[in-house]
Amino acid sequence: MSAWAVEYYETASGNVPVLEWIEGLPPRERASALRHIEQLALLGAEARPPLVKPLGDKLYELRWKSGDKQHRIAYFAATGRTFVLLHGFIKKARATPRRDLELAQARLREYAARPGR
Repeated sequence: MSAWAVEYYETASGNVPVLEWIEGLPPRERASALRHIEQLALLGAEARPPLVKPLGDKLYELRWKSGDKQHRIAYFAATGRTFVLLHGFIKKARATPRRDLELAQARLREYAARPGR
């Protein structure tokens, strides 16, 4: 089983939201985020809960706890065994916040509409 590629979504203006979010985390949480992304890449489509959870409409969330914080990265599986990381956030309620879900969905639509996709 070979690892999947991981791509960080980039906005039209050149921002890379998930990478910027990870870089803004405290060092221990940042290291944990990178370990979980690596684990997702190694497991690929075989990744299962509690590591990942489907959000619907092709979206999934990579999930982990660090202390009392529930970290999430919304992503989808693109062609060519590639995961595209769309949006990182800290979940504070039981349900995924609608704003975070809508942002991830908008980024997925924008990514899919790009020429050559």
